Amino acid sequence: MGCMGCMGCMGCMGCMGCMGCMGCMGCMGCMGCMGCMDCMDCMDCMDCMDCMDCMDCMDCMDCMDRIDPHLAGDEATTLAQFLDYHRVTLLGKAEGLGAAGLSRPLPPSALTLGGLLKHLALVEDHWIQVRFLGRPEQEPWASVSWDDDPDWEFRTAAQDDPESLRELYQAACERSRAAVAGVDLGVLSVGANRDGEHWNLRWILIHLIEETARHNGHADLLREAVDGTVGE
Repeated sequence: MGCMGCMGCMGCMGCMGCMGCMGCMGCMGCMGCMGCMDCMDCMDCMDCMDCMDCMDCMDCMDCMDRIDPHLAGDEATTLAQFLDYHRVTLLGKAEGLGAAGLSRPLPPSALTLGGLLKHLALVEDHWIQVRFLGRPEQEPWASVSWDDDPDWEFRTAAQDDPESLRELYQAACERSRAAVAGVDLGVLSVGANRDGEHWNLRWILIHLIEETARHNGHADLLREAVDGTVGE
């Protein structure tokens, strides 16, 4: 509640409804405001300047604190918030792990946390950038021979730097979020399926929620196998 008056958050379009301005890495210097009776006079808030250019804390993928979606939000808000909830969950499952942890499978499955980060980055780009917007596939996906190597993203994740994997996923999520912001859920995709049918944005967002949530179940088991960490 103290953050409502925080000078650093004045550029943010509503900390009370965001996915976690208080958890935003830019706001970490503002923790002293939690017990402050007058945020406007709190010098600690000056460390929160990273939020000055933030038009919506929902856009900050550095926010590792998950906030439950609003109980009475409209449809578009509810879908966006549930998707962000699961995006942040995956990042949390991979948080703090190096190459060994991100590349450790849980036999007999070959899945790894690094592979999930790379796969879901592909899923975000494929469904939003390629299928919904009709844009050409970009690297690192464009040069892959998917017919010859259909599990390329899972297989090659072990070769990637841990931070680059997290950044790859974060960047894909940010592209997706920017692309669909304010777009009506009934808008049809540019791309079509084999029968020439188009997906509306509602279907695509629900699919992204479903796939991200399903892989978060895998991530739960994988993280526990790495270091015993459990939790939501």
